[in-house]
Amino acid sequence: MISVAMAAYNGEKYIKAQIDSILSQIGREDELVVSDDGSDDATCTIVESIAGGDSRVKLIRNRDRGVIPNFENALLHCRGDIIFLSDQDDIWLPGKVETVSRAIQSGADLVLTDAIVADENLQPINDSFYEFNKSKKGIMNNLLHNSFHGCTMAFNSRIKDIALPISKRVPMHDIWLGHLAMLFGKVRYLPEKLVIYRRHEKNATGYEKSPIWQKLWWRACIVFPVAARAVKIMLTGTGVHRPRLFA
Repeated sequence: MISVAMAAYNGEKYIKAQIDSILSQIGREDELVVSDDGSDDATCTIVESIAGGDSRVKLIRNRDRGVIPNFENALLHCRGDIIFLSDQDDIWLPGKVETVSRAIQSGADLVLTDAIVADENLQPINDSFYEFNKSKKGIMNNLLHNSFHGCTMAFNSRIKDIALPISKRVPMHDIWLGHLAMLFGKVRYLPEKLVIYRRHEKNATGYEKSPIWQKLWWRACIVFPVAARAVKIMLTGTGVHRPRLFA
């Protein structure tokens, strides 16, 4: 079973197109879990209208405001063996679910794909998110420059179990998931461009340059919570592999 965890907030402008692109690829037994973070526009009305005609769509409400709690709320309600993360404003390209699912079924625990970076009207800005973001493999590379981006990410239920609950100290949920997957599983980067990543003024995350002190603090906010979770996993004997210090 496949689950798609989508975080929504005031997404009336783009969310229907994204939901349509997802539903065209998942099976009748699969699910799209949309967690709404208190939208005051027509987002919930749009999702409810779609859900009324398609039982795969489930709208839930987030009680703890913020991007990370909103995604965590969606993940808590996902029942699938394979879980995809989804933003509300992108477009999934044909073959995304099939290609990524096949990689996970072949042994990957977490999969990232390339994407086309576009403006709010879906006009291409860069034809490779890997290039745009300078994405590289490995724990040390990702501490220096993060390449984990939720809209290009999917993972199996084992990674979900390891990652939940998400530490309240980490800067973003996808970074947390990616680093734990590198420590306790196999991460695979696929070359296929399977998402149109829409960039606009209301994106929840951005790529603006930060001062050096902020970058150092950000890295500390990754290293220490991930290390603490790794120790807890090893001490409690959850059946996962010993963490790898380098990938």
